[in-house]
Amino acid sequence: MIDTDNSIITGSIKPQAPEAPSSLEQTTPTPAKRAAGSMVSPAEEPVKSSTVTTRDILDMLAEPSAAQQAPAKTSESAQEPAVAPPVIVKQASENRQPAARSQAEPAVGQRPKELAPFDIAIPDTIKPADLAAAARAGDANALYEIGMRYQEGRGLKKNATEAAFWLELAADRGSAPAAFQLGSLYEKGAGVDKDTDKAVTLYRKAAEAGNVSAMHNLAVMLANGAGIDVPDFAEAAKWFRAAADHGIADSQFNLAILHARGVGVDADLVQSYKWFAIAAINGDAEAAKRRNEVTEALSDADLNRGKTLAAEWQAEEPVPTANRAVIPADWMPQEALAATVDKQAIVRDIQVILNDNGFDAGPADGLLGAKTDAAIKAFQKASGLTADGAVTPQLVEALLERNSA
Repeated sequence: MIDTDNSIITGSIKPQAPEAPSSLEQTTPTPAKRAAGSMVSPAEEPVKSSTVTTRDILDMLAEPSAAQQAPAKTSESAQEPAVAPPVIVKQASENRQPAARSQAEPAVGQRPKELAPFDIAIPDTIKPADLAAAARAGDANALYEIGMRYQEGRGLKKNATEAAFWLELAADRGSAPAAFQLGSLYEKGAGVDKDTDKAVTLYRKAAEAGNVSAMHNLAVMLANGAGIDVPDFAEAAKWFRAAADHGIADSQFNLAILHARGVGVDADLVQSYKWFAIAAINGDAEAAKRRNEVTEALSDADLNRGKTLAAEWQAEEPVPTANRAVIPADWMPQEALAATVDKQAIVRDIQVILNDNGFDAGPADGLLGAKTDAAIKAFQKASGLTADGAVTPQLVEALLERNSA
C-alpha cells in the first residue's frame, strides 16, 4: 500500500500545499503562509480578509489589548506586556467572505450529485482498471484519488468542477481528506459557487475526524466570522489549539496571540510565550519577534515556566487515515508508482538523518507529515537556510554534510 500525503499546510490551508482581522493568521492546501484578515475584540466588526494584506496587519500595532487592561500577572497567570502583540490570524485560503447561497440553489457548473455508487459512470480515461472498479463500487479512497487527479491534472486535464464532483462523492462516504479538499474549493469558489457556510461545514466534518489542516482552516474561518456572521473566538481557539498540538506553526502563532489578548481564551502570557516559542523553533521569524516582546513582560519565574512548557512540548501524532488517503499500488500508473517510490525513498533518508541528528521527524515512513515538516524547518534554521520546509538540493547537501561530520 502506498500513502498519498494530503499536503498538510500551515496558514488557511489550501488542498495540496496560508493573515485575518485587526491581527490573527491562516492555512490552505499547498504550503502557504499567513493570510490577511483582522482579529479584533468580539465587540468590533472584523476586517474582511479579502481587503487586508499581511503588511496591513503587521502595521496595526497600536491597538490596545485585553492583556494591557488586566492587572499585572503573577506566577499564577502571566503579566501583561507594556505593548501586547497584535492578534494576527494566519490563514490558509485567501478570500473568505462570500455571500451564502441557498441550499437549493445549484452551484455554477456543478454536476448533480449521484447517490447510488454502482450507477456512477466512470470515464474511460480513469486508469488502471482496478481504480475504476473500486470507484464504481463506491470506494471512498478511489473516488478521492479520481477527484485529486482532476484537481492536480495528474493524467487528466485539470477540471475543478469534476474535482468537486468526485471529492463530494468521497466525502459523503467518510473521506476526511476529501472533505478538507472540497471545503477549500467551496471557500475559494473553485469549480463550485463560493459558499462559506458549506466550507465551514466541510472543514468541521474533516476536523472532527482528525484532519489537521481542516482544524486550522476552520479556526481561521470561525475567527473571521465566516459562515456564522460574527466571530466565534472560543471555538476558533479550540481548533487552533488542536492544530497547534499537531505541529501547525500558524495555529501555534494564532493561539499565542489569543492568549496574549485574552480573546476566546484566558489572558495568559506564559501560554502566549510557550506557543510563540514553539512556532519560533519551527522557523517562524515573526513568532520569534513576538516571543521576545512577551519575554519583556514576564517575571523571571513566569519566563522560566514558559521556557519549560515550550521545551517539554511534543507534537501529537495525527490520525493517518484522516490526513491522507491510502492508495494501493495497483491503482497507480506504473510511471506514477515509480516516481512515488523514488520520492518516498528520498524523504525516508531525510527523516533518518534528521532523527540521527536530534531533529525529531517522527517515524522514517517516507511521508512528509507535520513532524517531518517541523524537523526540516528546524534543521534549515540551525543550518542558516531559509526555514520554509522545502526539500531542495541545498537542504539535501546540508543534511549529507551534517551526516558525514
